[in-house]
Amino acid sequence: MRSGSPDEAVSILLDGQERGGGGPSPGESMAGPVELFHAQGMVMIQIGGTLAEAMARIRAYAYTEDRRLIDVDRDAIERNVRLDQD
Repeated sequence: MRSGSPDEAVSILLDGQERGGGGPSPGESMAGPVELFHAQGMVMIQIGGTLAEAMARIRAYAYTEDRRLIDVDRDAIERNVRLDQD
């Protein structure tokens, strides 16, 4: 088995989490990845770190707040949450 890129791995993990193993929700087939990358870039700037660190911060926040990643992404994009504070 050939290993893929980190982006492919993130996509596979997010697809499984957001879709629950099923197909995309109506109207959201491309919204998840686009919003994820947008939020990831915004958080990267907030924390002054790398994209990987931003993704880890988003995931950690979603986990501790018991929220879906897509909801945290949307909040970060809309500036309803800042992830640069510990």
